[in-house]
Amino acid sequence: NVAINQAMNMVRLYGSHYNEILPNARDLGEFQLAPARGGKKAFAIAGIFGGLKQKEKAPEKAKGSKTPARKEAAVGEAAAQKAAWWTRFIPVKGDDKREIIRKCVFWLAIVVFIASIAYILGVKQESVNNEKLTQELGNMLVDDDYEFSDDYPDDYLTKFAALWERNEDIAGWIEIAGTQVNYPVVQYRNNEYYSRRDFDKKDNNHGVPFVDFRVDQKEPSTNTVIYAHNMNDGQMFGELMNYKKLDYFKQHPTFRYDSVFRENTYKIIGVFLVTANDPEFMYHNMIDLNEEEMVEFVNQVRSRSLINTKVDVTTSDKLVTLSTCDYSFKDANGNRVARFVVVGRAVRDGESADVDTSIVTLNASPVMPTEWYEQIARDQAAADLAAAEAAQSAATNPENLTAWLTQEEIDELRSLGYDDDDLWVVANERKLLFSEWLTEEEMESMTAAEKLAATKLRRERKWLSGEDMENLTDEEKEYQIEVNMAEARQWLTEEEIEKARNWREMLELIEQKKAAAELPPSSSEETSSSIDEEALKQAADKAMKNADLDELMDDEEYEKFLAYLITQPEEDWKDICKKKKKELTSSSSEETSSSEESSSEEPSSSEDPSSSEDPSSSEDPSSEDPSSEDPSSEEPTSEEAPISEEAPASLEPEEGTDDQGDSSDR
Repeated sequence: NVAINQAMNMVRLYGSHYNEILPNARDLGEFQLAPARGGKKAFAIAGIFGGLKQKEKAPEKAKGSKTPARKEAAVGEAAAQKAAWWTRFIPVKGDDKREIIRKCVFWLAIVVFIASIAYILGVKQESVNNEKLTQELGNMLVDDDYEFSDDYPDDYLTKFAALWERNEDIAGWIEIAGTQVNYPVVQYRNNEYYSRRDFDKKDNNHGVPFVDFRVDQKEPSTNTVIYAHNMNDGQMFGELMNYKKLDYFKQHPTFRYDSVFRENTYKIIGVFLVTANDPEFMYHNMIDLNEEEMVEFVNQVRSRSLINTKVDVTTSDKLVTLSTCDYSFKDANGNRVARFVVVGRAVRDGESADVDTSIVTLNASPVMPTEWYEQIARDQAAADLAAAEAAQSAATNPENLTAWLTQEEIDELRSLGYDDDDLWVVANERKLLFSEWLTEEEMESMTAAEKLAATKLRRERKWLSGEDMENLTDEEKEYQIEVNMAEARQWLTEEEIEKARNWREMLELIEQKKAAAELPPSSSEETSSSIDEEALKQAADKAMKNADLDELMDDEEYEKFLAYLITQPEEDWKDICKKKKKELTSSSSEETSSSEESSSEEPSSSEDPSSSEDPSSSEDPSSEDPSSEDPSSEEPTSEEAPISEEAPASLEPEEGTDDQGDSSDR
């Protein structure tokens, strides 16, 4: 059907889009734009009424008087009239590559169309022929007056004589009253021969019902297994699929199978799904059973049956198992391994063939094959995925409110009296906010909640310090963001704001601009000169320890020299420390302890650049110490500002740097 539809569609497209110049087609150049009355322009069809006159005057026109466009149209028209009709469909000399491909595709579509029609007709014809053959064979069941040949087996029932003469593989006849199941049954030395052959041994996709070659029908075996195909037209054992429904079972609780040796009716004890080679229940291999195996077989049938038939079974009963393909599930590799099975036990001598269907019920929890449960899980997963994709599509569809507002927000706003127009006003504001912080891909793929969370996080990272992000409430964060944004826009350009990765970078730029404008630093934030002072102090301490100054100084001297060292350029620390060490080690060799003490506490003017600022205080190391506690001392400069003992809590390490920042910026 799909192939036919495609072929027909290609034929339709071919007819609709045929690109030859049609005979008598008019050149578009004849339709000219001409001025109309009132100064307006209108389309005037020039040449429609003057065409005849032009044709009459054509011989009088000078050679070459036609325009190139009209010449081309005339040539195309002449070629179209001259070319035979079949050249539109068959490649000819002069066709370009595109035209040849188009014609080949057309013929390919025709071939596919014809082949599809032939296949469908063949399948339909086979179905019809099989029905006729079944009816013909049914009429060959004869009565006891039939004169059969001397070769006919003595222990065969007489009614199969005519069928035996036609095919000696006849094994019996199966019938479910009131259904299509009314077929001869054969038996061969293997289970493949009649799979795709009819009763006359001719190729036929329907095949014919056949008995498992291991079954002894004469004895007979405990369980006679009969196979047949599940055809789409309902023939063969396709009818058995109806036993999945309780009502159908109540209408057909029995079936009849007459072997060539005996006639009997069978009460159905169970209908179930299984796989072809289910390791837990190899039903088709359970043919000749002892009492223990019979009990196991019946228990398996009852536990797996979709219907509780309430038909009793004894170990001496004879069974017939009808098996066919089922398409309700596949294995993990996509193979059709499912089988649908109907099992009946023979009506005993003197027993009524009637079944009390009033007590029949559906089995609420039949045992199913493992592959069935796996198929259910796959189907559920696929359904969940489809539902999630549908929900995601609906949630991210820009035409839906849920792409911009969460369902909780929508419900809350509706409770406040917002109608759809009001909600869209809010949604458009939210959309504008999202566009500032999200990529186009994120705008298309994220739900409203995901967009909101990503926007909130990125906005806070941009406008808040790490301390504020951790300690402030949501309301306080929003207020602080507004404050910070106002300050940034007061001092920075939009380009500088966009370029800055976080609030720390913007704050440094602000302080630089304030310093350039000779304005005091912001009181609301720590200045950029004090941001990394603790890190600076640690680096200076490390430089002093590398020079072994911690072993040559007492604690008080060490702290004073540390305070002095951090006021000097970092690249000079190493030299300063070496000079200090040399001074301390050389002074230790002097005779008097007083001069020794003096030299250890006071850097020489040549070694300490700060000593030149106040020569009168060269004997007092504290006068050179920026951390001196003398209240009368001058206010320290920005380079000698007091060091905070605590690192700024708002400082967050940037990506690609260590936690202590870059002390060289100081």
